[in-house]
Amino acid sequence: MMFGLLTRWDDRKTHCTMSDVTTPTNRASELGDRSGDRRNAWAFFWWGSASYLAITTWYVAEIYRSSRHHMIYLLDDAAIHLVVARNLATHFTWGINPGHFESASSSPLWTVILAIFIRPFASFATGIPLVLNVLASLALIAIIGANQRVVRPHWRRPFDVILTVVLVNVVLFLPAMTTLGMEHVLHAAVIVAAVALLLRRLGGGATVDSPRLIYALFAVAECIRLETIFVAIGIFIGLWITRRLASSSERAPARGTISSWGIVLSTALPFGLLAIVNRFLGGSWLPNSLLSRSNSLGATNRYTARYVYLSFTKDRLLLACLVGLIILVGFTIRTGRAYVILAIAVIIAIVLQVLLASVGQFDRYQEYLVALSLLVFLIAGSSLRRDVQERSVQWHLFAVAALTATVMISWQRVELTRKIPHASADVYDQKYLAGVFLEKFYAGVPVASGELGWISWLHHGSFTDLLGLGDYRVLQELRATNGHPPRSFYAHLAHTRGFPVVVMYGVTTGRQTPLHWIYVGQWRLRRQVTTAYRRSFQFWATTPSAVVPLEKELRAYAHDLPADEKMTINRFAELRAQQLASK
Repeated sequence: MMFGLLTRWDDRKTHCTMSDVTTPTNRASELGDRSGDRRNAWAFFWWGSASYLAITTWYVAEIYRSSRHHMIYLLDDAAIHLVVARNLATHFTWGINPGHFESASSSPLWTVILAIFIRPFASFATGIPLVLNVLASLALIAIIGANQRVVRPHWRRPFDVILTVVLVNVVLFLPAMTTLGMEHVLHAAVIVAAVALLLRRLGGGATVDSPRLIYALFAVAECIRLETIFVAIGIFIGLWITRRLASSSERAPARGTISSWGIVLSTALPFGLLAIVNRFLGGSWLPNSLLSRSNSLGATNRYTARYVYLSFTKDRLLLACLVGLIILVGFTIRTGRAYVILAIAVIIAIVLQVLLASVGQFDRYQEYLVALSLLVFLIAGSSLRRDVQERSVQWHLFAVAALTATVMISWQRVELTRKIPHASADVYDQKYLAGVFLEKFYAGVPVASGELGWISWLHHGSFTDLLGLGDYRVLQELRATNGHPPRSFYAHLAHTRGFPVVVMYGVTTGRQTPLHWIYVGQWRLRRQVTTAYRRSFQFWATTPSAVVPLEKELRAYAHDLPADEKMTINRFAELRAQQLASK
């Protein structure tokens, strides 16, 4: 069904006109080409999905082994969506604490999907993101395979097989994206499907009956990730540029009817609706996480050349995509081919992503941009392959060169994939076990932390997020003070919300930590960390009376810590508590 809906792109139809005559011979040739296209699409899917499933299964097994048979994702953020989804399903609350609204999820539709499955599969709740990401990854492989004719994997063409494996598992980064446990793969699959249908319509070939499906897919993608609007803006500009060039050309290529305003509105309306709902319920126009990152707390040089340079160097593959797309547009902008529109759109989306959003964080934010760039290059590469074959040059030489360049540029992703078990172990050894500890000794008691994912998932009780992602009141103070609230603010939070214990990295509150909070102990990893912010995870008491119980509970929990994690108790904590109590 996937291949029937998204028939592979044929850029020869881009230049078809009404004067073309279809003879029986041409019709038979076309049918043969379509049959070959389907076989190649299935071959790309089977080789790509088989390698993806094998690699992902291996790493999931390693995650289970290193986390004592728990499905722990590579970043704590995955559990944030699970917490909001659980509260939505059980308490009809959008937020971290039941009964209190917080715009704590940056992906509304992903959270809703999780909530739908959490209610009937509560015992398997932490595995739901894994299953959804596997299905989304398979869909993304199928869509890209159905819309390219460059890579033709077959056991007689080993270079194409290897290139398929590299594109799926290194360039698209699907094993790591799957074990992240978040919405990025689903977002990439939906937006690539929308763009593939859009290109078919603009190319003048077989099109969908109505552009409504394209608009609907863009709206769905926007509900998954708000950055979809960057692509919509890019397509609007790309259509405007190519239509201006086409109007000045004597032979303008055929174009299917599509409204650039319709694409923009299909993303702008969900964006506006979400902003209105957030504001009406007491939040900001944007979700807390996006507001925090876009504001770039503590940074005053966001739009300098150095900042842009550092953002691009976080992912050299994204920079290579930008450079390659600019070169492609420069050489093909006057050909009138539909993929030029997408190339312009992705260039604009990359620039907007770097300037207005984020890049990095295990390369997750730019996943949709890399997927779209890959689609453009594969579609444009079909003409290159024909040219090479017509000149009797061995295609495998180009395949080897493409494979070598791809691996070199994407080596950072190879290294990150290799670190999947280590990243998961970091989350388990610190945040997950901290959540278990707090639930065991402080169930029903308010607690505070800057790591709200697994701690708020496991601990049943009021939770205060000291970084503001799950607490708009805290986020407002962070923004007002450029990320450095006064000590009195944290002291007031502890007093009014009544949390006796704070679990955090030392830099969470930094020098603004209230002087009467008492450092009791820490868990320190003996190994180098991958996704953990620091090797040490600290436990603080906000009142003198909470020091002795916290110290005893930490000692009692010491035997549950992994072998490579060391617990240290502050031997002066009780003395400090006595000094404060005597004042």
